[in-house]
Amino acid sequence: MIIARTKNSIRNIFFGIINRIIGLLIPFIIRTIIIKQLGFEFLGLNSLFISILQVLSLAELGFGNALVYCMYKPISDDNYEVLNGILRFYRKLYKIIGSVILILGLILIPFLENFVDVKIIDSLNVNLYILYLIYLFNTVISYFAYGYRKSILQAYQRNDYISVIKTCIYLLLYGSQIILLLIFKNYYIYIICLPVFTILENFVIGILTKKIYPNITCKGKIDNFTKKEVFKKIKALVGHKVSAVLISSIDNIIISVYLNLTILSIYSNYYYVLTALIGFLNVGYTAILGGVGNSIVVDNKEKQYSLFSELSKILYYVIDIITVCLFCLYQSFMYFWLGSDEYLFSNTTMILFVACFYFWQIRIMGLNFKEAAGLWEKDFYKPYLGILIKIFMSLILVQIIGINGILLSTIFIMSIIYFPWETKIIFRDIFKIKSTEYFKIYILNICFVIFCCILSKTIISFIPNIGFSSLIIYSMICILLTTILFFIIFISVEDLKNIKLRIYGFKKNG
Repeated sequence: MIIARTKNSIRNIFFGIINRIIGLLIPFIIRTIIIKQLGFEFLGLNSLFISILQVLSLAELGFGNALVYCMYKPISDDNYEVLNGILRFYRKLYKIIGSVILILGLILIPFLENFVDVKIIDSLNVNLYILYLIYLFNTVISYFAYGYRKSILQAYQRNDYISVIKTCIYLLLYGSQIILLLIFKNYYIYIICLPVFTILENFVIGILTKKIYPNITCKGKIDNFTKKEVFKKIKALVGHKVSAVLISSIDNIIISVYLNLTILSIYSNYYYVLTALIGFLNVGYTAILGGVGNSIVVDNKEKQYSLFSELSKILYYVIDIITVCLFCLYQSFMYFWLGSDEYLFSNTTMILFVACFYFWQIRIMGLNFKEAAGLWEKDFYKPYLGILIKIFMSLILVQIIGINGILLSTIFIMSIIYFPWETKIIFRDIFKIKSTEYFKIYILNICFVIFCCILSKTIISFIPNIGFSSLIIYSMICILLTTILFFIIFISVEDLKNIKLRIYGFKKNG
């Protein structure tokens, strides 16, 4: 099957952005309602439960990524027999994984009080164990429903269907939660909505994929070669899965244990802003992943590198703008939202959040190509080394400099360990060329972002703060300044021609 990569990518991005707007704005309103109606600590409790269950979800071990990768070739060849075998194998694995997560989650119940101050829980007048069981049920239900069928849409680059379904489900879920919070002011009723709508989402995806792809059903078996390939990829993916989950989840657990739920609540609000922005970026990453995978299969090295160069420059441009805007607007936005300095971190901590965002996201294009090429085994030891250093640094530094120690440990592994390691692999094993020039651009871009942050902040300091309208003016200054300087320094006439050709090609095939 010939897949229109550019067309699918743009379509996926469009619907994905709509989904993320809904998924960003309404939860933002809900968080505000929880703070006003129930109390600040409930946000910390929510973050703690999610983090614990994300750690338990490590039992998934990257099966989904490995199996989607294995679907690319049979989709390209219209080999439904192999696709059906892979899907049947996926369903069986998902049920096993769901059972493991459920059992581990139940075993953890007697130890929950070690993760949180019991006095704070008592003051909130909630049952820690009932809330945890609801969250646990919401986590495992997808493994026993139609969660595995989402992989079909991902492999066919039809994430727009997933986005539309999620958008509709989110509207129903968030609408129900807002109404119930305002009427009952009860956290139990608010939380019970989660598994109800998770079941509904999985059911809709299951029905839709059966209708769109009637030839793909759970029957047959995968051959030994494909099965070995899956487990080979999973073996390599285990460390990456553990690293990705623990880097974000372990922080919340450490903060709850060594600091308190209030600090965790403030941290979760800052982190929510970052994850909301990253959610928008993930729309683009996910939308192009299938196209990148298709390029890896059908294009030569020169075309693959050309695609990587174009996408990397677009990524740098977007990340640079967001980084500069965060640096200049983060604190003002948090104050406008929460209405008190009591719920703000220091400017130093804010800068570390911004740095975390930059070094985290600047890696993503390389990761996309590495994942699309299935090269997880090439940096097998990287995630294990990274997470060991991360946990060690966090446990030591959190007791010395508090929350800043958590952020510094993340910045260190992202910039010093992960990025150089990943870049070397994709250039060596995919493009077969040296990565020296790319590293030069990386260093130059870091200097560029720092310069733009300082210059934008200096200009903004001369403009009086008159409320929300000032945030809009500040953001326009950051975007305009960064855009002008970026195009002068990084974008050539040839780059503009290539972008124009891609857009023209999309319209022609559209």
